[in-house]
Amino acid sequence: MHSSAMVLRFAKMGAAAILGAFLADLMSLAWALGEENVTLGIDLQEGFRSEEVEILLDGEVVFTEPEVTTTRMLGVAKSIRLDVSPGVHKLVVFLPRRGLRHEIPLDIRQDYFVGVSLVNGAFELFRSTTPFGYG
Repeated sequence: MHSSAMVLRFAKMGAAAILGAFLADLMSLAWALGEENVTLGIDLQEGFRSEEVEILLDGEVVFTEPEVTTTRMLGVAKSIRLDVSPGVHKLVVFLPRRGLRHEIPLDIRQDYFVGVSLVNGAFELFRSTTPFGYG
């Protein structure tokens, strides 16, 4: 198609139709790249005793609970699973009553699991590409 004919065709389409065509092309490109979401698992493990916990991912609160306590028989207090896009993320675990905060930079390319424990008043982290086992 001659370039002036293409411009005329787009001019007749209107802004909404052009935007729709652009978005369809963009979605096709994303599908072609094959970037599917992956699982980010966050396990609050040992040492939690009636702790208020907030978890943020890329600045957005994804989990908040006023009373988190580790089940001693299992060694875990909470397991959170998030559906995230592959890439670089920042995970923050915050205990407001203690004023304890830890930032965890992540570069996620596949399912990824982070275990967080409280040991002597400080965070201890464990990382894995497979879920943690309990019991």
